[in-house]
Amino acid sequence: MAVSQIEEKILGRLAKDSLPLNEGLATSLYQVLGLSIMLSKKLLKARRYRRLDTNRNTKSLQLYHHIIWLTREGLLITEQNILPYCQSGQYGGECRVMAAKLRASFYHVLCLFHNHPSSSPLSSRAYDTGGSPSSVLAPKADNGQNRPSGKKRQNDGTESEEGPRRKGKAPLRDPVLSMTSDASYVTNPYTGTQGQTPPPTMPPPPIPTEARRTPALPPGLNPISIPANAASASFLLPALDYVPIAKEYFNAAQYLATNLLFPANPLRLSLSLEHAAFLQDCSDEPDRARRLARAAIKDVYASSEGLDDEEFADASTLVQLLGGVVRRNS
Repeated sequence: MAVSQIEEKILGRLAKDSLPLNEGLATSLYQVLGLSIMLSKKLLKARRYRRLDTNRNTKSLQLYHHIIWLTREGLLITEQNILPYCQSGQYGGECRVMAAKLRASFYHVLCLFHNHPSSSPLSSRAYDTGGSPSSVLAPKADNGQNRPSGKKRQNDGTESEEGPRRKGKAPLRDPVLSMTSDASYVTNPYTGTQGQTPPPTMPPPPIPTEARRTPALPPGLNPISIPANAASASFLLPALDYVPIAKEYFNAAQYLATNLLFPANPLRLSLSLEHAAFLQDCSDEPDRARRLARAAIKDVYASSEGLDDEEFADASTLVQLLGGVVRRNS
């Protein structure tokens, strides 16, 4: 899929250029472009939900199912209607690299949202029945700044230690004498007032913790282990480990981009950026991701190819993002 506006622009240009030569290929490229636009909005929404709490399901499984369905349709169009016509390079090197990148990008989405087992903390827990969802609206930490002080300042006799009280109004409740008097054992256990019940001489019996322990689940509701082939989205795609195949497709696309495109090409830089993100998020290879991003930046500064204003602006934006990958977790 086209993961950025720069890639959407390149994909639209490739579809327009291939229309006079192959109408079917151009139609498929336009279809993938539309799917990418819809899918990018869904991905952004899902990431915002999970950013609140990575151990919590999103508000609706329909969002995950829609993402997986769009990914499956885009992958089907790419593998059946785009890749077979771009293998020999008759439509240019950019079209061939774009076809390989589209396949790798769709598998990247599957690694994030439909991988089994989960490939990263961002992976979906919508089908994990063992974990318990936690509350998002957790109370904020109170550092004592908003707590009321123990004593109230006097204001012409209208405010006392019990708080402000308006004239002519009765208190909210009467004071409990057994709790505030000097003869109360709760407030003054060493009082000598006659008639008071003496404290017990023997220690109280221990409280049976096992009998009073709150159960984790209601009676009869035991945890259910659902296998991967019976997950809620298995009717769309099987829940498999997509990381190895996605890594292979990213390596193939990176090899084509290195040999067919010049270093400052925005498509090549965009592929390097997404490949580095995949290595960090799904493959757990941050060192390799930083090396890939650093090598892409070095190749851009060492290249001597000319760029127009639009390509220079796109390349500058991607180089800045690659620099963020190099600095991330370094």
